[in-house]
Amino acid sequence: MRAAGLKSVEQCEVRSTDRGEFYFAVLNQPGRATEEVLPELVVAAMTALSWPKSMRYPGSSLRWVRPLNSIVGLFDGAV
Repeated sequence: MRAAGLKSVEQCEVRSTDRGEFYFAVLNQPGRATEEVLPELVVAAMTALSWPKSMRYPGSSLRWVRPLNSIVGLFDGAV
């Protein structure tokens, strides 16, 4: 409860089943728009992978597996 930021069990939601009562902490955390987060995630994923044979094009420090020629990413119908 402390890790969830709750001070008492009364702040939890209670759900009853045939096996007893269960208490849940419901946390609402505002997020960011997908369009804002997605480029960061893609770049982080590509740079975190290690490739046995990698390549890069001039003008870019990003390395990826060869012989990859291009990547197209679509989100909600847009490149």
